[in-house]
Amino acid sequence: MKEVICKKTNKLKLFLDAKFLLGASHESQFPATNLPEFVFVGKSNVGKSSLINLLCNKHSLARVSKTPGRTREINFFLIANKLILVDLPGYGYSKTAVVTCKNWEKLILSYLEDRKNLRLIYVLIDARRGIKDNDLAVINLVHHFNYTMKIVFTKEDKISDLEKNSLITTSKNLLDYNDKIIFTSIRNKNGAQEIQYNILKYSKRT
Repeated sequence: MKEVICKKTNKLKLFLDAKFLLGASHESQFPATNLPEFVFVGKSNVGKSSLINLLCNKHSLARVSKTPGRTREINFFLIANKLILVDLPGYGYSKTAVVTCKNWEKLILSYLEDRKNLRLIYVLIDARRGIKDNDLAVINLVHHFNYTMKIVFTKEDKISDLEKNSLITTSKNLLDYNDKIIFTSIRNKNGAQEIQYNILKYSKRT
């Protein structure tokens, strides 16, 4: 069935029906639903919340913090009562206290350990910075739990075509990643519709 696109926003209409479901700081607060979940993870200020807002065409659906490392909850967003987008707390901010980092690790592990409805994890990486050690650690964690993963480079508008091609090559060689790499830009609104269709594709899998 052909998905309906809103001509005004150029977004799939399904994603325009989006609302904040809950924020969880402990595994006991995770929503108990049968809906497919799609996770966004990346460094602090990589643009996870901004990307979710772009996907849903809502400027303040996911709170965008100007202070790296401020968000310490897992935030769940309900899309048209059909699927859930999950915004994991950012990692890698050097001023975050050690105890907070440990709490982050415990929270994330408890979420990933047994999330049967988790269909896909988008690992977001700042295109200007490239792939760093903590990105590799998270990617290895995704592999450990045997989840399907997509690499997304954010802030595409801030790099050249040459740098973009270099990131593609590095991803294939360093990560042994042969799937299509997604590039996004909040400024140019690039990549949003591609991710929307991608989510719909995986949401229909059993």
